[in-house]
Parts: sequence; C-alpha cells; structure tokens
Amino acid sequence: PDGKLLATACANRRAFIWDTESGSRVSILERHEQPVVGVAFDPTGDLLASTTWGVTRLWDVATGHELLAAEGHCGEFSTDGRRLGFIIGWELGMWELAAGREWRTLATEGSLRTLDVSLDGSLLAAAADHESGVAFWDIRTGKRMGTLGIGPTLAALFHPNGQELITSGASGLLRWPLANCASGLRKNSLSWPKTKVAPRSIKMAGTS
Repeated sequence: PDGKLLATACANRRAFIWDTESGSRVSILERHEQPVVGVAFDPTGDLLASTTWGVTRLWDVATGHELLAAEGHCGEFSTDGRRLGFIIGWELGMWELAAGREWRTLATEGSLRTLDVSLDGSLLAAAADHESGVAFWDIRTGKRMGTLGIGPTLAALFHPNGQELITSGASGLLRWPLANCASGLRKNSLSWPKTKVAPRSIKMAGTS
C-alpha cells in the first residue's frame, strides 16, 4: 500500500514479493498446487493473500510464512483490513479475518470473474460472465443493491480516486461515475453515463 513492496503472481505455482526501490526479491511464496492467478496486500501491508482458482493462502509479509489456506478464489481486502472477498463457483462472499471464519455468503448469476470493495468499504462489486454484468451488494447488510446490465464482464474495479468504477468485458473498457450510484442502486437498475477509456488516459504511478 505504501509502494515499497510489489507482489507478483506466477504460473510456476509461486508468488514473489519484491522491494520496489532496490529491485531485490524479498520472499518466494511456495506451497501452491496450481498456477497463482492473483495477489492482494491488506491495507497495512502486513498480510498478503495469494490465490489459485481453487485455494487462497494468507501470508505474513515480514517473514514469508504461510498463515492459513482456505477454499476459494480471493478478491480484495476491505479498506479496514478486517474482511477479504472470495469466490467459490457461482457464490461470492467475505471472510472475516479476525475471527477466521466465513462472514457472509452471497449468491449471484453466472461464473464470477472478479470482485472489488469500494474505497469507503460500503459496496462490493462482482463482475460475472453473464448478461447481468456487474452486481452490487451492501457489505454491512449483505443486501443485493442492484446490477449494471452491460453483458458478460471480465473485471469491475473501483478507481483509487473513489469516484469511478472501471469495467472491462463484452461492452469494452468503460468508466462509470460513482456519483450516480446511490440513486441508481435505490432503483435497483443502473443506467449511469459511461465513458470509453482510451489507453492513453490510464497512467501508472511514476509515469508521465
């Protein structure tokens, strides 16, 4: 989260942690039985979740030791670091890390691709390979708030500025303003104004 460490997921069934300033390798995270397809730091940077399509593992970043393994494909940590999103088949939910138990399970349509938590920790967005596109849940209550029906969607991610949602899928790469989210979700039907995202408009940190 502070930009000092970088985690990478690799097809050789390993994940790596790197020092971004020196470029040196800090840790090699093994024990995965399949290719690693995703990694996520918690907000403190003390924990790292690595995931294959079947199992999520939680690691101590300082020591590189595995803390636990659980069935499911993990998504992102909540902003307070207390919960971690997961996908198992057509179900998604949140693990409560403090208690080490499944906190809530949510059902959805289609095969889920990705999930993400809004910057304020209030919304969970799940992208699915289904006509319903992106579904939204209130994290506190577990209530399904609505869908963004844009067809099969590979990814839905909240922008770090806290004001936009980025989606990628059958409808293309699109940017949706979250200012329209509250009223749209109350109606259970979202029809936000969207903007096509040109490759040149997306800049990585440290580039010009």
